[in-house]
Amino acid sequence: MKKSILYISPENFTDHNFPVMEHICKFYNLHWLIVFDYNFGRKPLFSEEEIELFARENNVSYTILKKKYRRRNPLNLIFNIKFLIKILKYKTDLIYIETLNDIYFSILSVLFINKKKSILAIHDVLSHVTNKRTISDLVINLTDKLERTFFYNIHLFSHTQAKILKSNYSDKRVFVVPLFLLKFPYVKTITYIKTPKVNFLYWGSIRYNKGLDFLILAAEKLYENGFENFKVTIVGRTKEWETYNSLIKHQEIFELHVSDEFIPIEQVAKLFASSQFLVLPYRDITQSGPLNHAYNYNLPVIASNLDGFKEYIIDGNNGFLFESENIDSLYNVMKMVMSLNETSLLTIKSNLSAFVNKNMSDEVILGKYRSMLDSVIISDK
Repeated sequence: MKKSILYISPENFTDHNFPVMEHICKFYNLHWLIVFDYNFGRKPLFSEEEIELFARENNVSYTILKKKYRRRNPLNLIFNIKFLIKILKYKTDLIYIETLNDIYFSILSVLFINKKKSILAIHDVLSHVTNKRTISDLVINLTDKLERTFFYNIHLFSHTQAKILKSNYSDKRVFVVPLFLLKFPYVKTITYIKTPKVNFLYWGSIRYNKGLDFLILAAEKLYENGFENFKVTIVGRTKEWETYNSLIKHQEIFELHVSDEFIPIEQVAKLFASSQFLVLPYRDITQSGPLNHAYNYNLPVIASNLDGFKEYIIDGNNGFLFESENIDSLYNVMKMVMSLNETSLLTIKSNLSAFVNKNMSDEVILGKYRSMLDSVIISDK
């Protein structure tokens, strides 16, 4: 008889959770609770209709819950009380909770949820580097401390993050299960597009910790030193674009797709198909959704030499690393890869494909998920 799992996650991780749902629903009686935050007019990553279509095609049972107020609003306490009552009614063998960053939910969960039969999933053990701190950051830090003190079974997505957590919470039972490779829904294959110039792609949220400024400045240096056989494509969402746009002196080397919203996923797939490298010049890293997308489509990555990237990038073998926050180091790597011949590029792609098959295939990650879930279900601790 299948064991039952209640899987709770925020809407903004839907892209990560689609492959989880697709695979584990075959082995467990699963119900997925998806929490939509009050979004200030922001378009969600996937609409309710797209979630419904995915759930119907994969036979996934789900419920969407919507908050009417911003996180700190006391009226959210009422929402979370009703939410907790719904959770406790399910009587499942296991409750899996992906961090919601909601102070009211955190307080209620530590009071009423059985910590022996639950797993807390944490994407970011440490807050990302930022150029300013807000009240929301302080509230999130408090929710983190509450949950990490209470919950015993912790799911982390990289060994780097596990090491950090264990240094502060040595008594926890920590499981390291990577993200499934992120696939664009309904885009099963990509036809690669040969381009006359080397195309360096940046894709994802544009925030201070993502270090886009280093890529812009390195590209400008390449151009000013006489290198013209390249293009930098920047695709991302931000409300602070002027900060980065002010660094661009030569518009002709950049292709920009920047707005308050992410561009449609099917367009992103085409951008991956016409790029030679994804560049991730981060100041810090927990795990990277853009890297996972790139690896799904066998696109090599150039990234900062942070521990979180070193787990996945073997420098010079399946991708390239440069010294974090060092414009000259990134410049040198970009200059070097522009000189690679077709045979060298094919070897890197072959190495990347072999790495993914060994470490990040759906079968490998599903096995780790099942081992984690089963061990908590049968555990008496």
